[in-house]
Amino acid sequence: EIRGTVENSILFRGVTVGEGAVVKNCIIMQNTKIEDQVELDYTICDKDVTVTAGRLLMGAPAHQIIISKGKVV
Repeated sequence: EIRGTVENSILFRGVTVGEGAVVKNCIIMQNTKIEDQVELDYTICDKDVTVTAGRLLMGAPAHQIIISKGKVV
């Protein structure tokens, strides 16, 4: 379910992208929830991650942000 914007990213099954969320250059694995108004760039989320509303996570091409399995950020 995608209610935000996704660019140049890979989304696995069961991913939810909330309203106003922007996901760029990311890999988002199974059952991850990206809540409303989140901005992600160069981020890798393992399975069952929740990124709470309003978060801004910006990595770089050589230094991605990696969120491990089951975390709530």
